[in-house]
Amino acid sequence: MELSVSVDKHKNRLTVVGRGLWSLKYVTDHFREFEAALFKARSAQRASTTLVDLREAAVQSPEVAAYVHGKIVEIYCPPERAVLVVNSQLVKMQMGRGLDPATHAVFLTLEEAEGWLNSLER
Repeated sequence: MELSVSVDKHKNRLTVVGRGLWSLKYVTDHFREFEAALFKARSAQRASTTLVDLREAAVQSPEVAAYVHGKIVEIYCPPERAVLVVNSQLVKMQMGRGLDPATHAVFLTLEEAEGWLNSLER
C-alpha cells in the first residue's frame, strides 16, 4: 500500500505514484498531504501540472475508487493539468469518465502522459 508525492519545483510538477490496495483512511490522509503540496505549487509563477502513475495500483474498493475520482475532479481547474497513467484500457475508460478534458487526460504509458504535459508547458 503506497501513495507517494514528489515535487519538481523547476517544472512546477507534482508526481504521485500509487501502488497496491488502499483503505479510505489512507487515501483521505494522502489527499490532505497532496492538497497541501498542490496549494504550495499554486503560488508559483506558472500553472502546476500533476502526473499520477497508477500502473501498479490494485483495483480499489468502490468506496475508495469513488472518493479518489471525486477528489481528482474537484481539486483541479484550468490552467492546471493532471494526467493519470493506468495499466489497462478498461481502467482508462473508467477513470476518464467525468473528467474535464481541459484539465485531465488518462494514458496507458508514461511516455504519452509526459508528452501531453510537456506539450502544454511550451
